[in-house]
Amino acid sequence: AGDIILVKAGVYSERVNLKDLNGAQGNYITIKGEPGAILDGNGALQSLFYTYGGGSWFIIDGFEIKKSLNDGSIFLSGSHDVIIRNNTIHDTVGGAEGVYMPPGVYNILIEENQIYNIGGKEGIYASCPGSSCAPSYNITIKNNYLHDINNEAIDSARKHFSQFPQFRTFLDNRLEFVSVEDIPKTIQECQLLINASPVGMNPKDG
Repeated sequence: AGDIILVKAGVYSERVNLKDLNGAQGNYITIKGEPGAILDGNGALQSLFYTYGGGSWFIIDGFEIKKSLNDGSIFLSGSHDVIIRNNTIHDTVGGAEGVYMPPGVYNILIEENQIYNIGGKEGIYASCPGSSCAPSYNITIKNNYLHDINNEAIDSARKHFSQFPQFRTFLDNRLEFVSVEDIPKTIQECQLLINASPVGMNPKDG
């Protein structure tokens, strides 16, 4: 149990800073969108939910998040023990991912989301831009529906899998009409992608 912040139906054109939002183990703070609660970046606002450098033990649940500009529509940096559940993320602009997790985040669950029409970036990014940075870890991505994404559906930090195979778990994600680069290698090297449903894919390699 924990506190619930209930967001009423409506269109909100603003960024939500969650850096200082901290629940506790067993007491997540839930930000719950009622049906019709929409965060709309209008192609001008970036990272509509973001945590630059903090935030833990919270849940983002039930929002439509659209038209974010650059960076992730949900951007988790310096965060841990976060759940992203039952959101619809779509129609990003420029270089905006659906969900972006840079190195250093941990204990993240992404489940039951629909992510589509992502403009030139990944649906879910849980990777590391360099060969020496510390990757994020204990990332679970399950039961999501990703489709119509021009870049990778899930960027899984393939270069780290052989060294850190415990860092990512993928379960029952449905992938349609997406481009795939890391996922086939993930299957071969780590066998962490289970029961995925790739349809109409355009593999880039492997």
